[in-house]
Amino acid sequence: SEEPEASERASDHTSYAELLLAVGRTDDAVARLEEALRVNPVHVPALLRIGPLYAMRGAPARARAVFEALLRMFRGVNGLDIQVVASLGLGDMDWAEGRVAEAAQWYNRAVDVAPADSPQATLGWWGIAKIALAVRGGHPGADRAPWLRSPPVPFTVQEAVARLLSGLIGPHALVSWLQLDPCGRVVASGGD
Repeated sequence: SEEPEASERASDHTSYAELLLAVGRTDDAVARLEEALRVNPVHVPALLRIGPLYAMRGAPARARAVFEALLRMFRGVNGLDIQVVASLGLGDMDWAEGRVAEAAQWYNRAVDVAPADSPQATLGWWGIAKIALAVRGGHPGADRAPWLRSPPVPFTVQEAVARLLSGLIGPHALVSWLQLDPCGRVVASGGD
């Protein structure tokens, strides 16, 4: 069990890292997060923050280790944002490494666990659409997983839009763009 002091020090390092990120000092922020994890290796806020930073900075092995640790820590607990973040992170790692079948499994897991109207579910659908388009375009991983060419079930409005735009614009920009047209508003609202 962790000492209260270790948890407080890890929280302090993580809070300081957030401030450093806000002013664009990513290297220093990563150092503070690493210090937080040295003090308390299971400090969830530091893990949630450092995984994506490792991925963005080109350290996929470190990012993968963080996302896998988060999943191990919260195994058997469904519906947590932590599982969604970790699944999306692992999907992104597999996508970047060209493992489309594995990436599809992680993106599908994120969609299954995240609330349907959440930004995380949208990111999962964008990942699924990205894979479907890559596979249909002849990605080498398609030979090992022909099932990736089939549309996933359930087929939702979010996936239809994601397939059409294939990740060219971000989800929030997409919704803003759809709001400009009456039909787009219906699509953005999920058909309501």
